[in-house]
Amino acid sequence: MKQSDNLKLYKVDILEAGIKITLKQQDHYLFIEDNNISRIKLKDYVEKASQTPISTYQVSAILGIFEGKHTKYLLLCDDCVKVAQIQDQSIYNITHVQALPFNKKVKQDDKIISNITKFLEYGFYFSNKDISLSLQRQHMDQVNNNFIWNYVLLNSLIEQNVTPIWFSTIIQGFVGKIDSLKNQFTYILISRRSKQQSGPRFYHRGIDDDGNVANFVETEQILVHHNIIQSHVIYRGSVPAFWSQRGIGHKAKLTRNVEMIGPAFLKHFQQFKKTYSFVHAINLMGQKKKEQILNEMFEKLIDQNKMNWLIYQQFDIHSVCKNNRYDKMNSILLSLKNNDSFLRCDNQVDQIQNLIYRINCLDCLDRTNLFQSKLCFFILQDFYKKIKIEPLPIELFDDNKQNEFVQQYQNLWADNGDAISQIYCGSDATTSGITRSGKNNIQGIFQHGLATMERLYQSTIADSSKYLVIQQLLLGIKEPKTELELYMQQQYAQYCDLIQQDVYIVTWNVGSIWPDQNNIKQLFDFQPQKIPSLIIIGLQEIVELKAKQVIVSNSEKVQMWDNCIQNNLKQYGNYALLEQTNLMGLFLAVYASKDIINLITKVSKDIVKTGFQGHIGNKGGCTIRFKMLDSELTFTNVHLAAGQKYTVNRLSDIKEIHERAYQNGDQKESKIIDSDYSFFFGDTNFRLEMNYEDAIKHINEYTKAQDAKQKSLIIDKLLDHDQLLRERQSDPILREYVESVINFLPSYKFDFNTDIYDTSKKQRTPSYCDRILVKSMGQLKQLSYKRLPLKDSDHKPICGLYTIEIKKIDKEKMAVVQAQFKEDPTQVEAPVKKKNYFQRIGSNFLQKFQ
Repeated sequence: MKQSDNLKLYKVDILEAGIKITLKQQDHYLFIEDNNISRIKLKDYVEKASQTPISTYQVSAILGIFEGKHTKYLLLCDDCVKVAQIQDQSIYNITHVQALPFNKKVKQDDKIISNITKFLEYGFYFSNKDISLSLQRQHMDQVNNNFIWNYVLLNSLIEQNVTPIWFSTIIQGFVGKIDSLKNQFTYILISRRSKQQSGPRFYHRGIDDDGNVANFVETEQILVHHNIIQSHVIYRGSVPAFWSQRGIGHKAKLTRNVEMIGPAFLKHFQQFKKTYSFVHAINLMGQKKKEQILNEMFEKLIDQNKMNWLIYQQFDIHSVCKNNRYDKMNSILLSLKNNDSFLRCDNQVDQIQNLIYRINCLDCLDRTNLFQSKLCFFILQDFYKKIKIEPLPIELFDDNKQNEFVQQYQNLWADNGDAISQIYCGSDATTSGITRSGKNNIQGIFQHGLATMERLYQSTIADSSKYLVIQQLLLGIKEPKTELELYMQQQYAQYCDLIQQDVYIVTWNVGSIWPDQNNIKQLFDFQPQKIPSLIIIGLQEIVELKAKQVIVSNSEKVQMWDNCIQNNLKQYGNYALLEQTNLMGLFLAVYASKDIINLITKVSKDIVKTGFQGHIGNKGGCTIRFKMLDSELTFTNVHLAAGQKYTVNRLSDIKEIHERAYQNGDQKESKIIDSDYSFFFGDTNFRLEMNYEDAIKHINEYTKAQDAKQKSLIIDKLLDHDQLLRERQSDPILREYVESVINFLPSYKFDFNTDIYDTSKKQRTPSYCDRILVKSMGQLKQLSYKRLPLKDSDHKPICGLYTIEIKKIDKEKMAVVQAQFKEDPTQVEAPVKKKNYFQRIGSNFLQKFQ
């Protein structure tokens, strides 16, 4: 184990008034007083900063300020090991981190801080220069914060214009070196792991809407020979598609179709074009079922998105190198002709790297690291020629006993593979033995098995806590909205462009019928001149809610309904399935016009079971949310507790769905009611509290009525007994939602295939079970709210057509509004008290929608 370098650059004094940081050989100090940071000359007398220290620390690096739940903490590296030197740049591995609270008098965030400091003590590095950028990026004066893991910790320092001498940026990954005395050069290997999509293996797979992929690592090999420096960069990263995998042994599953993947796919590859001219993507996956679906999607995306600067190549490393014939990789390496690198001589740049290799396998760990190690060894040949050393043949990699440097090189790359693997999945790489020797042996086979067992433990036991720590480090701890956030929410019209979009929603309890192409046509009740850009279908009881259905798959019914809906949508335009989710009898699907696909990001879904105390999905909710430009939309389809007398159970279901949706896992998101537009619909099962005979009497009167006013009065008589409207008066969640005027008869309960209300012995009271509620922070206009005439089920479908305003933030205008608040924080207004939209108050009821 390497010993500490005892690097102590800063003196940190804890004072009653704050924290004082002094940098050696500087005539200034930094004084941090909670939110106020001051850079002050030592000769200037400042009373607060001249107090006798409570305690003093000698530290190596300042890592930033972490905002805990109860107080802030200054994070420090107080022990480190020097691992590499590139001319005047020194690189250190962090080995111990300390957190100093700003306020010791309040409750401390002991567990959170302990987890974060422990996390930062493995695989993190800092330097006296910017370590987050490759040599070529530094030459191009580029900025890339994706590899700076403490960027959020540094925000308060950067915002107050504190210069970088007072803090260090850190990367996660690996740094190692080889000093070749015989050949008089130093070989340095730096792997920078992106903080985007950075969770453990089964938490983050594939791509996100911004083009970031999981386990994305930039690896730079640097060779230094006197005044000559050569750098070559390669990348690894997950298959750039939306996909997931539940765990070891499970197949990969695509979560979006090819149309929805395209924009993110393009963003991913276009990010390379900022620095390089060409990309050569090499896919090492094979023909196994769990990988083939990803291969096919990768190839489809390449074909669909024509990029003449992108080369794609598949190389099934398991098939080609079976029976431990890893020397067979040499053929593909020898076929790679363009291996230019960044070259600097006497501080003059002679050459830049124009082409980069992007390598992937399923996890981008074992096969990827083995292939990259051999590829980079092959690229070394150009450097040997530059410094006039006889090149090392690629065959030496397969039998390293003849050369000391090759042995050191392979061990360094094996250490690199182990480090990246430990970070991503909690074990060493399964191919470390092969990387170290070029062959597999008994020891390597044993290490492979051990690594596999460690990964199984990590994925089932340890990954969830690691994921939470990463989220807290990168995003901070989510707290109630600040005054600034509330103010910006109120003032959005001042800094946003508003774009109108039409949304059409249908909810229907289908009573377990099979879909029929002809009848489904009647679900789409809109005019050709008002074709909506979003169509949402929420169905209930697509299967019978009997005991056996708890264990029987509903996939056949789900697929049939989706196929029928998509076939019918073709007559209205070019729609794509944005997302679909289901829960036993529930089906929820969002279809988007292909004209707006590029506006949609951050698609996610969740289910909440409320049946049998949350264990069974016969009742509950399915929800889909996404962002359209800068507005968040959530659609929740529900089937609540049945029975005339079970109003309390229905309210409990509503509360549970709102509390648990997107909150059950380690990745807690905002609640469904916090979206800009939240639509809550389905078979709510709220009933009319009147007897069957009285309800039928009013319905018959409605049928005979001649004018609209008379019909409206009869509807009012029915709704006077509606449980939902009554409970809305006191229920805090229902009060948040609004509903347009109901001008149709109850949607439940009918004899199947008729328009006749229940004639069975039970004679269930006709009721408005099926509803569409909406909560909006932006402007919303409801164009229609109807009951549709389908007879197939014992429920009638309900549909609503809405016009909503989508926000597109103008960042320059937003900065102006933020500055106005900072100048005068008192201008934030108190929240507006909402009117009781569920009261039957005539035209006032519709003001929200006009």
